[in-house]
Amino acid sequence: YTSKVTDMYHMFGRCGSLKHLDVSSFDTSKVTNMVGIFDDCNSLTNLDVSTFDTAKVEDMNAMFFGCSNLSSLNVKNFNTANVTDMSGMFYGCQNIESLDLSNFNASNVTDMTAIFTDCPNLTVINTPYNIKVSAQLPKKTNRPNSRWLLVDGTEVTELPQNLDHSVTITRESTSVGPVEDDSTQTGADSGVLEGTGSSADTAVYGKRLLTAKPADFKTILLSWEAAP
Repeated sequence: YTSKVTDMYHMFGRCGSLKHLDVSSFDTSKVTNMVGIFDDCNSLTNLDVSTFDTAKVEDMNAMFFGCSNLSSLNVKNFNTANVTDMSGMFYGCQNIESLDLSNFNASNVTDMTAIFTDCPNLTVINTPYNIKVSAQLPKKTNRPNSRWLLVDGTEVTELPQNLDHSVTITRESTSVGPVEDDSTQTGADSGVLEGTGSSADTAVYGKRLLTAKPADFKTILLSWEAAP
């Protein structure tokens, strides 16, 4: 029975031992403050907020701060038209790999400081739109030379501003050659295979051998050694 609630400030804040939480039936249609509602709920591995009505919410500061064990988070349906503060919103969400914020209207947001700080595994972001303030993108601690790219290959270091639409940005590694600690990698290493003009070029990334051969005038065939 939350239909009359207007303030959920730190409602479950610092509930570090909480492992299960069902808020799917919450009526949040009148809520204006969601500051730190799940702050430091670091034992939660799942959290369903997909049904939240956030049309009247003005403050989402530190909303998911320190939710380090969440593997995913569905905020795609959030209405953020009235939100002014998103600072630290996903700070410390260390296990989340992608965030779809494409429905986030950031036209009234005045603070996005540290929104993605300490999110080392975040690799794909569908960005908010109408961004007017700086929002720095996180670096990957085990690949400090990684970079964030738009679909056209343009490198960015913060969320693109003054766009009336969402864009997708992805994080890629710019390292070429073996990595110092291949045990930290969960997928295929990335890099650049430069052509030499020969019929077949090869390069080794970590423990993986990649071979590129021309199949016909417009096609290149890539093959690689299997890896566990």
